[in-house]
Amino acid sequence: TYALGHDEVKPLTNKTHDPFGGWGASLVDSLSTMMVMGLDETMDAVIPEISKINFQLDENVSVFESIIRYLGGLLSAYELSDARHPILLQKAEELAQALLPAFDTASGLPYHLWNPVKKESLNNSTLIAEVGTVQLEFMVLSHHTRNPVYAQKAQKITDWLDKAGYRHGLNIVGLFPTDIDVHRGRFKDATCTFGAMGDSAFEYFLKEYLLAEGSVPQYGRLYLHSIDSMKRYMLRQLPGSELLFLPPFDTRHHTAKRTMDHLTCFVPGMLAMGAKTFDRPDDMVVAKGLLETCVYMYRSTATGLCSENWQFENDEPYNPLTYSKSREQLTASRDWWYMQGNSAQDTLVEHETSGNAHDQETVTQSYQLPPVSLPRPSGLQSMDRRYLLRPETVESIWILYRVTGDPKYQVSVDRYKDDDPPFF
Repeated sequence: TYALGHDEVKPLTNKTHDPFGGWGASLVDSLSTMMVMGLDETMDAVIPEISKINFQLDENVSVFESIIRYLGGLLSAYELSDARHPILLQKAEELAQALLPAFDTASGLPYHLWNPVKKESLNNSTLIAEVGTVQLEFMVLSHHTRNPVYAQKAQKITDWLDKAGYRHGLNIVGLFPTDIDVHRGRFKDATCTFGAMGDSAFEYFLKEYLLAEGSVPQYGRLYLHSIDSMKRYMLRQLPGSELLFLPPFDTRHHTAKRTMDHLTCFVPGMLAMGAKTFDRPDDMVVAKGLLETCVYMYRSTATGLCSENWQFENDEPYNPLTYSKSREQLTASRDWWYMQGNSAQDTLVEHETSGNAHDQETVTQSYQLPPVSLPRPSGLQSMDRRYLLRPETVESIWILYRVTGDPKYQVSVDRYKDDDPPFF
């Protein structure tokens, strides 16, 4: 009614907003949702709007956003509709052709911003999330168009990341810093993050491996190197709880920030898929622990909504041997032989099994969410208190449920007493 053909509608004023080129981002990004929900009539009604899009725009557009929102949306809908709408593939290739010159750099890494008409960029910078999040779309486009150039451009980026070393600014294998100079082919900083500006690059390694059905070991190797280094250097635990944190990490000075953002909450879903793909049980433990944190940040607020980022203290490096155990439990676990009044065997079993809920594979079909523990652990607080409609936590919950079958991840509470804390 108010914003058809535009990227967004402002719900308070019904005015339009075009942060993604003005090509109808909400519409195109929602095409695959229409298909999944069986809204075929709605889909047929909006197809004429797709044909109106002109990607030859004399403005600077984000290469990354254009690929994930438009190219991804068009290709997903094309596949889900069994190629019933050829215009979707046609427009996908038109967009790719408009963006392709942005990849013609000395390093093969695309610019952050690109003007499709002037064929120029305002600067020579980009981000690891942006160069690492084009592969799926370009590989699929090559598959459907039988034009290998798109997959070749994507593969060149992957090869550059695979060969990056110390001289390129990489300090730890698998932990790619954020900022990149596309002309020099070098990282400009030392901070690695699985949150904003880093996130999807690591996710795409795994999904590329799955898309290629394991036929390209390089993709799996890049993913596993990143996850192994992340768990060794970046992952933090809160003693005595199941809460895990994944803050940005300075790979040069080996120091971690004390913040985590909501974008990082895609990691539990990624790790759960990776755990099953590569048979890595500890990755599933970490997935569950990180998801506990993300869900807790919803359940412990007055609105039941999560803040954009949060701060934590009193943490320590992740250790599979001590994770989720309190200081008292750890002491008792070591000193069980000297305890009086219990048999040695019973005491050992008690202390070795307590506090290890993440090791239990038993699924209770009648699961009910326990009350959320308030107040929050000391030092855990919201920083940016905005809620930006982030889907990452819900995505991870859905994947954890599908992978584990545990109804814990399926339970929702429709109502609660006024004096009870809200449930997610």
